[in-house]
Amino acid sequence: MMNFRQVAQLGLSILHAFKSHLHEPAYLLVTAAVSGALTVLGFAPFYFYLVPFATLLVLYWLLDQSSTPGQAGWVGLSFGLGMYAAGLSWMVGTLHDFGEMPSWLAYISTIMLCLYLASFTAAATWLVVYTRSLWFLPLAWGMADWLRSWICSGFPWLTMGYSQVPSSVLSSYLPVMGVYGLSIIVVAMAALIFYMLRFRGHRRWINALSALVIAGTAMTLQHITWTTKIGAPVSVALLQGNISQQTKWSVEQSKQIILSYLDLVDQADARVVVLPETAFPIYRSQAMGKTRGKLLGLASEKQADILIGMLDWQNGAEGRKKFNAVVNYGISGLQIQHKVHLVPFGEFIPLPLLFAPMYAYWFHMPHNDFSVGKRQPLFSLGQAEVAISICYDELFGGDLAEYARNADYLVSVSNGAWFGKSAGLEQYLQFSQARAIENQKIIVRASNNGVTAFIDKTGEVIKRAPKDERYILRHMVQPYHGSTLYNLWQDTPFWGLQLIGFITLIARLWIVKKNSQNHSTCV
Repeated sequence: MMNFRQVAQLGLSILHAFKSHLHEPAYLLVTAAVSGALTVLGFAPFYFYLVPFATLLVLYWLLDQSSTPGQAGWVGLSFGLGMYAAGLSWMVGTLHDFGEMPSWLAYISTIMLCLYLASFTAAATWLVVYTRSLWFLPLAWGMADWLRSWICSGFPWLTMGYSQVPSSVLSSYLPVMGVYGLSIIVVAMAALIFYMLRFRGHRRWINALSALVIAGTAMTLQHITWTTKIGAPVSVALLQGNISQQTKWSVEQSKQIILSYLDLVDQADARVVVLPETAFPIYRSQAMGKTRGKLLGLASEKQADILIGMLDWQNGAEGRKKFNAVVNYGISGLQIQHKVHLVPFGEFIPLPLLFAPMYAYWFHMPHNDFSVGKRQPLFSLGQAEVAISICYDELFGGDLAEYARNADYLVSVSNGAWFGKSAGLEQYLQFSQARAIENQKIIVRASNNGVTAFIDKTGEVIKRAPKDERYILRHMVQPYHGSTLYNLWQDTPFWGLQLIGFITLIARLWIVKKNSQNHSTCV
């Protein structure tokens, strides 16, 4: 594993390779794009968490060489485009194979998404050079990551903080300030490395000391016991049906799919049995008669709770609404949770006036008209209180942290078949690992074809099922009691840092305006 000295040397070696050409815009942008692409090595499935420090070091150097805010914006756009193109290339297959989109449009759509995401990086780099304040990049980057999670319901993929999950010492900041706060920490550490290399004398030592304080605080946080064991372990079985996405919503196949999962439930020997997202490709109102009778009979026989992903609908003032749901058919009684965060383009159409024609002619995603659900009380499963998240819900740590504050463990269900055999599956697992660390509680994760896993409160995978196999994964899950600071505060520390940064930035803008004729570098 590389140390920080080796990280700095890696960053410098990239710079030296292009140094003689960096005055040429094309080489400058290529260097930024290559560095951005390499940043993906910090995320799953690679987990080389020190690599982002090297690539961010290169980005800092490029921004320091940028003569105008516009040039810095292009550098940021190239860096972001390289990172998202490398990290989201799997989307081409998803759009083409499962959305039935023509190949040429799948590539164009993926490129457009990457450009959209990279524009947030470009805005951050433009701002720091405009204000001549490279030290502001960590806060600007953190804000960019958060904005991506909010606009049009959000797409917070490859948030920089995830690159440190689960093994980096910096991941111990997650129970305090969440993944967006960790993004600030990661970019700030890269800034301190850059300044250590750039300056001499006391300024170098000040930055070195600051880096040591951040690392030392992280080591201290590792030894804090946020949650404690409560009660006896609970036997949990996760069912992985390995149903093909091409046949999942086929009316002709629905009966066979339900029978297949009922067979797995019959084989599962556990107090809590968890099926994946939309495991039953029917509405809850259709799960009556023999199906409901079979489920209740199995629950009574095994004295178990059976959590099943399926569709649900309700009539309201605005008409009939459709929901993605998890329903408990077990001995603890009927309990229902609807999905709170919907996947843009996959489960609803954002800006329908603009994008509805694309769905009509080129994009055929089943069930793209879901409604947003509301958080319900925790599921009471025996003596345990359990927080339920449905696939995309897991990407929104602050919302889940508040909901899971009083939970004993967390249940996550997803349909991994959308990702095929791509890195998207492992990236999703990394999100679950981050949520486990933020809440300091075990997460049990049931997926259709992978990754089905039990994740310890430290973010480490305890057990996982093989991919693309029909499988029952069992484990004794230890409930935990207590809350982390992130459970209590959510993103309050993040916003506190942003407020301080905003006030400082306003002061900096005033100084820049006052000294507009000063063309010094942005340090």
